[in-house]
Amino acid sequence: MGSAEKKDPLDDLYRKIDITAETRFHASRRLMLHSDLSLKVNVFISLFLILTTLLQLINLGVTINSDFVIVFQVVGAMAIIIFSIFSNFKNYSGVAEKFYSCASELVELKRKVLNQIHEKTAVYDEIANEYSAILKRYETHTVKDFRSDHTRALAESKHAKDKGFLKKIKCHFKWVLGYFLDFISYILVLFSLGPLLVFILFGTQGFSFSFYVGLLGANN
Repeated sequence: MGSAEKKDPLDDLYRKIDITAETRFHASRRLMLHSDLSLKVNVFISLFLILTTLLQLINLGVTINSDFVIVFQVVGAMAIIIFSIFSNFKNYSGVAEKFYSCASELVELKRKVLNQIHEKTAVYDEIANEYSAILKRYETHTVKDFRSDHTRALAESKHAKDKGFLKKIKCHFKWVLGYFLDFISYILVLFSLGPLLVFILFGTQGFSFSFYVGLLGANN
C-alpha cells in the first residue's frame, strides 16, 4: 500500500482564507440586515403607537379603551427604547463595514496566493503571517458570534463538494436555523402587529371567520 499523498499546506491555507473571507462577507450582510430590521421595527412600532392614540381620540375600536391597549402602549414604548439601545450597543452597521473590509482584504490575499501557487513561488510563512495580521486588524467578535456565518460559508463553498449529501444538508439546516433564531425577535414583533390591530378594532370576534362572512353579507 502506498502512502497517502500529502496535501499541500499552501492549498490548505488558500482554502482557509477562502472560507474565512466568505464568512466575513456573510457576517457583514447579516449585520447590515440587523441594522435595517432594527430601524424598521422601531418605525413600525412607533407608527402603531401613533395609530392607537388616534383611534383613542376618535373612540374607534371595540377594545380601544381597554387596559390592554394602555399596557401595549407602555410595552411598545419600552420595545422602541430596547431595540434602539441594543442596536447602538451592537453597532451593527459599523461592525458590518469592518467585516466587509476584512473580507475584501482576504479576497486580495486569496488572489495573491492563487497566483503564487500557479507560479510555484509562494512562501507559506509569509502568506500565513499576512493572513493572521488581517484577522487581528479587523477581529471584533468571538467565534460564536458568527458561527452561523461560518457554517453557511462551509455549506456554500466550492470545497463543500468533498462532503457527502447528508453533511451538506446538515450544514444548510444549521445555518438557516441559526439565522432564524438570530432574527426571530424582529419576526415576532412585525407579525404580531397585524393581529393586535384586529383585536383592537374588533375584539376577539375579529379572529372568527364567521364574523367576516357576516360582515360581507351585511355590506351586500
